[in-house]
Amino acid sequence: ARGSAKLKEIVAAVDGLTVWGGDATVAEFRSLPKKPRSVELYFPDRTSSAAIEASAYSALETEQKTKLARDFFNDTYLVDQNACSSPSQIFWLGEPAAIAKAKVDFWHHLDEELHRQDFRLDTVARLDKFLDLMNAIRTTGGTLALNRYSPDIWCIGQSLPKETRLRFGQFAEIDVQAPSDIAAFLRPQEQTLTYFG
Repeated sequence: ARGSAKLKEIVAAVDGLTVWGGDATVAEFRSLPKKPRSVELYFPDRTSSAAIEASAYSALETEQKTKLARDFFNDTYLVDQNACSSPSQIFWLGEPAAIAKAKVDFWHHLDEELHRQDFRLDTVARLDKFLDLMNAIRTTGGTLALNRYSPDIWCIGQSLPKETRLRFGQFAEIDVQAPSDIAAFLRPQEQTLTYFG
């Protein structure tokens, strides 16, 4: 267990150490005594985003939209958005009318996938989802544009402070006209930008 005497003993004796955890876990392990030549590899908190070109998405056949929804489900809901490459920000590229149409269609296909997978959040995760949302509201000064596409798909229609954590089917949706516009919204801990179109 973290903080135990046995763990400290093991860390002090090893030649190499890999730590996969949040920033707090990384900070704790960095502070522990180690051999002078011990090799250390850390994986602290990471965030990821996805970019979808609206007209390319709208041009897909229904079965392709279903496959994309399944792939998105696997990258997000299947792991509660805790994987390093799970997006919490979704960038929609294109003209406003095309984006509006693509959003409704994309989230509809994702909702169908949630039903196919019989997806349900457990009680603790559902409470954490509300707490994450309340924290996002707090960091924005008390206002938030929230779109609930379904009970399990919540999209915040604005960028959020870089430290905001979104999980359990919550996403920040940001409309942009060109890929170069995305750079302004990337966070310091950004690891992956998944894209379609």
